[in-house]
Amino acid sequence: MPENFRLYQKEPGGEWYARKRRNGKEFNKCLDTKDKSLARQRGDKWVASLIACEWGEKPRRTFREAAERFAEEHFPDLRPGTADRYTTSIIRLLAHFGDIYLDKITSSALSEFETIRRREVQPPTIRRDLSCLSSIFTYCQVWEWDERNPVKPYMEVRGRSGLTENEPRQRYLSHDEEEQILRYLPDRPKIAVCAYIDVGFRRTELLGLQWTQLHFDLPALEESVRARGQVKLFGKTTKSRRTRSVPLLDRSYDMLRFAERNGLAVLPRVDGTAFSPKTPYLWEAFKKACRKASVKDATLHDLRRTCGCRLLQDYRTSMEVVSRWLGHSSVKVTEKHYAFLQVEQLHEAVERGRENVVRMAERRAVLRARGGQAGG
Repeated sequence: MPENFRLYQKEPGGEWYARKRRNGKEFNKCLDTKDKSLARQRGDKWVASLIACEWGEKPRRTFREAAERFAEEHFPDLRPGTADRYTTSIIRLLAHFGDIYLDKITSSALSEFETIRRREVQPPTIRRDLSCLSSIFTYCQVWEWDERNPVKPYMEVRGRSGLTENEPRQRYLSHDEEEQILRYLPDRPKIAVCAYIDVGFRRTELLGLQWTQLHFDLPALEESVRARGQVKLFGKTTKSRRTRSVPLLDRSYDMLRFAERNGLAVLPRVDGTAFSPKTPYLWEAFKKACRKASVKDATLHDLRRTCGCRLLQDYRTSMEVVSRWLGHSSVKVTEKHYAFLQVEQLHEAVERGRENVVRMAERRAVLRARGGQAGG
């Protein structure tokens, strides 16, 4: 039987609090709800935790407690976009697991969550939610709140039977498509698109770029690429949190060297401050130019992929160079995302072989015809 405690509100209609006197001490706890029935349930769990701690036992923790501590400790180290993604997943996870104890989150509970989510979203979204849950359990292991992570084995099994990520996107711009799109872009978006393709920026890296990061008189770091300058990308804007320097190719070098400067940001608002990564300004300009140029199914991130493809196809750089250039966590990541180029090259080789066979057959036919004429 749970021990008694007192529920109270500091103001009418406000949050419920729990008060408990034990061994001559008074304890108070905000229960984060205005619902009295829910407050009673949470109060029971809180008192049980107090008693467990008193006896030197580890109190049982709920998923809500774990999610709150995870957000408090982990979110300050995340980029805004990643934090937003985690927040979306945590909201969904709280709706399902809420005040369930961590030790009650088992494979069957995860299966139930997946079944419910499949009615609303596709498998890749469910995988992201479960990956977030797995991260929370990993932190719980560090805090000694739970000794296991039930999500890892569950995702490993389900990954072999339907709960998979989408295939990596393969879209990139041809030189003709790029030329057509640039014709319809205003000056500043044109500089941005060229920089995307030449440098391989991520959105946060480009929109957060400042003039002090551009070094116009430093030579290229990669021997296989001719460049007159460098861009230094600091860890606070990169996905990997690692600083890297990237060659500034001739086209972007010329555009940026002589671009008008208005404040610290390379691509500023009217007042000179940097655009937010969520701003639709650049995306809207790009979409409009694509419509006018009749270029379909292109996104801003495809421009970064175009950079990688150009490095591999036009400059013949190695995967290792492309991996460093784009700031991937490892060469394996680069190989995964650009493996489709090898397939394209195989198809091109087959096509060239087919054309060679046709030309040889045509030459033989001509020679036979000439031989027949000579014999006649």
